[in-house]
Amino acid sequence: MGQTIQEDGEQEGLAMLHRLAASPATAHHLSQQLAERFVSDTPPAKLVDRMAKTYMKTDGDIRQVLRTMFTSPEFWSRAAYRAKVKTPEEFVVSAVRATGGEVERPSAVLNAMGQLGMLYFGCQTPNGYSWTAGAWVNSGDLLTRINIALALASHKLGTATDLDALMKVNGPNDVTAAQKEMRLEALFLAGVMNPQTRQTVLQQANALSAQGPSAVAVADPFKPKPKQAETIPIRAAFVQVMDLAKPIPAPADKQAAMVAGLLLGSPDFQKR
Repeated sequence: MGQTIQEDGEQEGLAMLHRLAASPATAHHLSQQLAERFVSDTPPAKLVDRMAKTYMKTDGDIRQVLRTMFTSPEFWSRAAYRAKVKTPEEFVVSAVRATGGEVERPSAVLNAMGQLGMLYFGCQTPNGYSWTAGAWVNSGDLLTRINIALALASHKLGTATDLDALMKVNGPNDVTAAQKEMRLEALFLAGVMNPQTRQTVLQQANALSAQGPSAVAVADPFKPKPKQAETIPIRAAFVQVMDLAKPIPAPADKQAAMVAGLLLGSPDFQKR
């Protein structure tokens, strides 16, 4: 950085850290990362610059930097609405929360994240997992997300959910497939969904209602990706408990489970 620090024991390190923290490059880097996390993968340069200026003006007060971002027109713009793709952790956790499921086997949920490349406490680099879609979005991972969503809805992810209670119905024949889709869409996506995706969900639900989710090739949520099992420090602790646990009964309404799985695996649910 073109500066010399005189020998002063521990103070040398503190002085270096202070100069790094007070650097305009640090201000821009942190502002860029915060904007990528909360606004979009490619945040507007003007927003990042304003955040960096706040950082420098307030001597690195992150609270003020966040306030600059959260009160900016860019943060509230239409372009930023659902512009971010969920990370594997966000996707799996939000799907479980959306269904109101009771997690009986945490290992299955954690291994589902591992299948998507986001091993719990498993990042190999010190900078942590990426917040941008480029690290997580490809055809293979999108298919795995659909399989995980179907597994969750069909009680194969160590989680039991009461779809009848969610839809406020008294059984599989209480409402039509279209009504099931409408109610679950309102719960999972607040009724905001691409019409073409909605049509596809209904077509699949009607075509596979007799066979249910078991007719779809559902990925094994307990099986991690090759050469990654050893990087899951908590996996072994759950395996024995998982094997001893009683199987979770399949959902009574297979059609509703199919609809729920397809909605949770849809491109619309992948956004946050």
